Amino acid sequence: MKRQIAATLSILMTVTAGATAAQAEEFLDDERAVTSAARMLDTLGCRAAWARARTIRTELQGHHSRGQEPWDETFWMDLEAPRGRFDRIEQSVHGFFETGSYPSLIVGVVRGDALVYEQALGIADKRSGRAATTETIYDIGSVGKVLTTAVLAVLDDRGVVHIDDPVDRWLPKGVEVPTHPSGGPPMTLEHLATHTSGLPGRPLNVSHLPEWQWPDYSAERLFQGLAQTKLLYPPGTDLAYSSLGTGLLGHVMARAAATPYEHLVEEELLGPLGMTDTVVRLSDDQRTRYAVGYETADSTDEAPHWEYGVLAGCGSHRSTVRDLARFISALWNDRSTTAGRLSATARTELLRPRWRSQDGKDEVALGWFVTRRADVGVMLGHRGRTAGHGAFVGIIPDRATGVIVLANLGGREANIRLAEFGQRLLTEVVLPIGE
Repeated sequence: MKRQIAATLSILMTVTAGATAAQAEEFLDDERAVTSAARMLDTLGCRAAWARARTIRTELQGHHSRGQEPWDETFWMDLEAPRGRFDRIEQSVHGFFETGSYPSLIVGVVRGDALVYEQALGIADKRSGRAATTETIYDIGSVGKVLTTAVLAVLDDRGVVHIDDPVDRWLPKGVEVPTHPSGGPPMTLEHLATHTSGLPGRPLNVSHLPEWQWPDYSAERLFQGLAQTKLLYPPGTDLAYSSLGTGLLGHVMARAAATPYEHLVEEELLGPLGMTDTVVRLSDDQRTRYAVGYETADSTDEAPHWEYGVLAGCGSHRSTVRDLARFISALWNDRSTTAGRLSATARTELLRPRWRSQDGKDEVALGWFVTRRADVGVMLGHRGRTAGHGAFVGIIPDRATGVIVLANLGGREANIRLAEFGQRLLTEVVLPIGE
């Protein structure tokens, strides 16, 4: 029985503090230490860990009824009290799901190192009736752009490339990098990562193809398309969202590292952070956990898959709420000595605002869009969509807090609603809980 209780407590402490099973078992012999763990749980307000703690309570009550170690019942009463602090999150999540027409909705809240709240609602596959879970995999679309820019920050830190490198440094000789008729500075990797390159949103030579379905778009075709392109404005002077730009960034980094883009992201980011369910191509197991995407709320037919060929860096990855939580928790500035984190330098370069419009309305970091609010400080976010999926990630680094929202409904309007919900949840519901 004692080992069973230790194993259960180990789960709790892994969620809250990363303790080992051996440490958890030692805690069983120290009532004060167990109470301390409860206080930690109270501070985090972790509903998932709270549920596991209820299991511990049942075990401990049985232990006590047999005349063994005494346990302080007030510990459990205190533990139950913070459950109410998640009521507002639950109400917001369920309320949005019930009115939003999304087949399924996944929500995660990150505080510090922990995924303190996760919820899965609805159906991942309408035809089979398979329910969504927190292990269900979704297309994240353009949220994948911040994975690409995170790799840029990592490669810059390692000296493989530099953020201010001219783009043509890493392209074959003879490839023309677009320019603006009025001139301007050379296009750099930073311009690509901040949507200030002047490039259009997509290549000019894909207009004859179905929307975002370019699996055979090769480097040769990319270079041909660049030769036909004139910049919308000189680099660094204005902001225009460009999937072509971020896709080109991914290709340039792959050339610099002499590694295909998909492998580069795995080696430099996903592997070190333990993001094993964040992939471009699904394994057989992952395919069974993949959410079927739908173009409309009433559709039962699977939406077409978007593929980008050599421009994969603009948003080809799929992921889960738990993997994205690992990514988010790697970004906080006070975690520089913890294994499996980005370096302090890479984090700073990734999250530092780099360009701001003259009117102050638009501001960007490397891949992240920046919002400044007097009540919450600096918030960074990105939304993404494919034909059948939507995603949003928002973070407030100074509060070490973030929100993840995933759904299997495509469409621009559905994606905007999803992102607006995620922003409201983060700023109006989640942040006040910790204050």
